[in-house]
Amino acid sequence: MVGAGENYFPAFVLALGMGEVAAALVATVPLVIGAAFQLISAAVVRRLGSYKSWIVFTAGFQAATLLPLAVMAALDICPGWLVFVVASLYWFSFLSGGAAWNTWIGMNVPVRVRARYFGWRNRLLQVAVLTGLLGGGFVLRAAEHAPEWLAGTGLSGEFLSSIGTRAFGVLFGVACVARAISTYYLTRQSEPRPLPIVQRLVGPKELVHRFFHGSDGRLILYLVCMSIAAHIAQPFFNPFMLRKLGLEAEPDMYSLLLAAPLLGRALALPFCGATAEKRGARMLLVVGGVGLVPFSVNWLISENFVFLFVTQLASGAAWAAYELGLFLMLLDTTAPEERTSIVSQYQFLNSLAMVAGNALGAVGIWYLDASWQAYAAVFVASLVARLLTIPLLLRTRPGAAHAPHLEMQTLAVRPSAGAVDTPIVASMDETRH
Repeated sequence: MVGAGENYFPAFVLALGMGEVAAALVATVPLVIGAAFQLISAAVVRRLGSYKSWIVFTAGFQAATLLPLAVMAALDICPGWLVFVVASLYWFSFLSGGAAWNTWIGMNVPVRVRARYFGWRNRLLQVAVLTGLLGGGFVLRAAEHAPEWLAGTGLSGEFLSSIGTRAFGVLFGVACVARAISTYYLTRQSEPRPLPIVQRLVGPKELVHRFFHGSDGRLILYLVCMSIAAHIAQPFFNPFMLRKLGLEAEPDMYSLLLAAPLLGRALALPFCGATAEKRGARMLLVVGGVGLVPFSVNWLISENFVFLFVTQLASGAAWAAYELGLFLMLLDTTAPEERTSIVSQYQFLNSLAMVAGNALGAVGIWYLDASWQAYAAVFVASLVARLLTIPLLLRTRPGAAHAPHLEMQTLAVRPSAGAVDTPIVASMDETRH
């Protein structure tokens, strides 16, 4: 679902003729809407008295959101605003169900097998995401050449010219079916009774106070500022690749550049885990945070595919270090009974930061008329903003000397980042933390 579905929303928006700013907005605005509404998850689970009921509902709802998009894309009658509505509902169901799933899966997987189970599970997920990405690129490439292949079949020229847009219906249909299958298997899982739901709520005022006086607050302040800095440029890599580098006519190369940072993350994560084990989570976060600084301008240096592919691999490795260090530090600096409250608020603040950064970048792109110089200005502004976050990074306090094992779950794939990940807290080796 992730590789063939949500990942191609920006490209679909461009195919509908909505423009480059809209392609960037569809990757972030629906995410913040979904993040806002996912704050109700804890209250809904308490009211239902069941994690499973909420998770099955949100998973099925997510599959349902993709169905009308697949049908309308296949019929070439999809209005642009519908993509934003579907994407918002998609992210609401994804984030709200995912928060509850993280607790539920911990109840279902015995502690003695968690590390091995989640390790194998995530390797399979990485393969699945790559398969979706590359398969999507193959479908779009075939659709590009379809008018030539079908030229003598008597089909109307209007139909042949719309095959490129209709091909997205195939991708979204595959994503819908994949999520429907996963929903079925979620219904087959068990749920213990009674549910252990014990959490302390940390209010917004208390969290803001901790920005200046608490180790968890200082960490979150840095993470939010870094998110703003990164997302000045991040959403615009897609339209830049497709329009300015000409990859709209090379969907297979586009898919490979999307897959490269994901591969870089997969290769780097074992080394990141070893670094966290030996040097601590803060060292890993520092390496990742500093390492991410230059990767907003690599697109401006050269259009050579090999160069871009290599820098994409390197950026994926830097994001792997940053995000694993981030989540390990969150686990280390937050009390267990406050963790759900703090992490959910961080996710909401992070989504607002993403939109804020996106808005700053969009103003630059719009003001300079989406020219090559506009993208260059936005990418350089992101570089400067990332540099300015380093003092906040150095204010964070050291984490544990020996970080726990932690597996990540991929939510989405992004150019120059590889993936948007969330931690699977249940994968922690509880005997070591």
